[in-house]
Amino acid sequence: MIYERTRRRVELIHTVTDPEHRGEGVASVLVRTVLAEARAAALPVLVICPFLESWLQRHPDQAVGVIAED
Repeated sequence: MIYERTRRRVELIHTVTDPEHRGEGVASVLVRTVLAEARAAALPVLVICPFLESWLQRHPDQAVGVIAED
């Protein structure tokens, strides 16, 4: 995952999974972990990555703390 963390927020830019492990839930574990860490740090999350946008549509309960571009 490519991301940028500042004092104000976390920006999730790009997510990639090794082709040999696609479909195994690796990306989902990574996304859930990053979102939980951001919530624990009280940092809003800006999602730029198309995969993450799609993933959040399928998992709306995980969108807590996700913000729109300023």
